[in-house]
Amino acid sequence: MKIEKMLLFLLLVFLPAVPIETEVVRNWSDCPGFFVNQKPPEISNILVGGNILNQTRYKFICQTFGNMTRFLTLYDTKNKIPVFSAYRFTGAQPGRPTGDIWKIEPQLQKSDTPKNQATNSDYSNDQGYQRGHLYPNSHAPDWDAKLSTFTLTNAVPQVGTFNGGKWAQVEKRTKCYMENNCINASGKIEAFVVTGAEPGNERLNNKINITSKMWSAFCCHNSREGVWYSKAYWGDNVPNSNWRESSYKEMKTKFGIKIFPVNFCFSSSSCLDWREIGGRTHVLVSAEFTHESSRWIHKFKGFCHVGLCWFWKVTAQKLDPLEGESSVRGADYISSLKRQTHELLLGHSRLKT
Repeated sequence: MKIEKMLLFLLLVFLPAVPIETEVVRNWSDCPGFFVNQKPPEISNILVGGNILNQTRYKFICQTFGNMTRFLTLYDTKNKIPVFSAYRFTGAQPGRPTGDIWKIEPQLQKSDTPKNQATNSDYSNDQGYQRGHLYPNSHAPDWDAKLSTFTLTNAVPQVGTFNGGKWAQVEKRTKCYMENNCINASGKIEAFVVTGAEPGNERLNNKINITSKMWSAFCCHNSREGVWYSKAYWGDNVPNSNWRESSYKEMKTKFGIKIFPVNFCFSSSSCLDWREIGGRTHVLVSAEFTHESSRWIHKFKGFCHVGLCWFWKVTAQKLDPLEGESSVRGADYISSLKRQTHELLLGHSRLKT
């Protein structure tokens, strides 16, 4: 017990602060509110049934700023990178903090060469890597929450062109999607997000594990439509890499992760992609949902012009069922998707005029 307490103390000593009052906790339940139905991810050989299998190597960190817990991180002290960060998305404030904000609090830093986590000096040599957020400041609801994301326990070495390019697109895409689709019973924006990193085989400055892949997923309920929305993405941490939208079955197979261990997060998801052609707002709608124990993808095309929208079905593809998926009424879901798309496109058209 004394050894375990000492290890926790050492990790606390070497945590960054800006000034972030981080707290290492034994159980995720000591830092509640960041998982759907209070159920953390299942990660093979790391986190099973809500329990860390190797308590010495992996630590839960309550990321706190301004006397408020902002998000939760599962941290790997051996690789010196987070396994994942989990947070509630409730809308985002524009802007980004500037200046030297990736600091380690001097009174907590007892050594120039901390052993349990990364430091700013580890990123000082220009090797094309940046401090890439897991919980991005662009998803934070206020300025204090933005500042709280600039802790090195929430960052991994990301290739600069990937961090500021394709992965930034994922962050923007999910932000836009959640703002328009994730509305709770109180009429407020609310989504549960988990973003993680897959360790690689190389180290930055012979210290920090260089992430091989990034992954992210969210789940939320749209009380206006009475459906659950969910999406998952991943990408290789290499130059000129692109992101991929993924199913939960693929995420479990590829990464050994069950991000949301609940049935309803498999229910449905949809995607809108619009472009301007000849003065008209054209849209491609891709809707994925579960119906009669099978997954389907329905695609529509359409356009809006002078306040009116038209849609027609392009394809309907039946996919393999996913274990634990629940059913939704396909016709009702497509109908609600059309209404929602119509509203979004009308709003988009009005912004242009």
